[in-house]
Amino acid sequence: RDRTWVYHIFAVGIDTGTWGAQWPEIFAWFGAVGRYGVELFFMISGYLITDTLARKGDVRSFLIDRAIRLHPAFLGVVVPMFGVGMLFGLEMFGHAPTWSWPLHFISNVLFLPGVFDLPAVLPVAWTLSFELAFYLTAAGALTLTRRGYRAAAFAVCIVSGFLLFPRAPGVIFFFVGAAADRPEE
Repeated sequence: RDRTWVYHIFAVGIDTGTWGAQWPEIFAWFGAVGRYGVELFFMISGYLITDTLARKGDVRSFLIDRAIRLHPAFLGVVVPMFGVGMLFGLEMFGHAPTWSWPLHFISNVLFLPGVFDLPAVLPVAWTLSFELAFYLTAAGALTLTRRGYRAAAFAVCIVSGFLLFPRAPGVIFFFVGAAADRPEE
């Protein structure tokens, strides 16, 4: 995952050695920088998600807006990849029985690979799985807070963080961004 952004452009060249002997070290350096970029993205996202959710006020509407924002572009890539994968037996499909393909499709559409150890048709989209987990955590925490259960909201965030952290330690930055001090309105 440290080199996730590199895979968008250079994966085949890196894995096959096409780029030459000096390139793996250069890409490793950029991969490390990219990892910090993902962590910065998580921090900014944590801040903006909680701010947007608080301003919107309606958890259901917030979650629908997020789905409308993410799913069209994601499905525009995932659906063709599933089609090509099934036709040509790409890795995910070659190792899985045919009866499981619809289940893999559903799990990918729901952004489950990443948070859960499930096959991903688009491995570079692992961050979306954690983004959705944070959306749900923030929505749950806001709902509990508004009902007067601040301690329970805090507990939901702590438990969510502990469950997600072993899968991707950088997710802690969602919570750092969410906890950023804001002036009261």
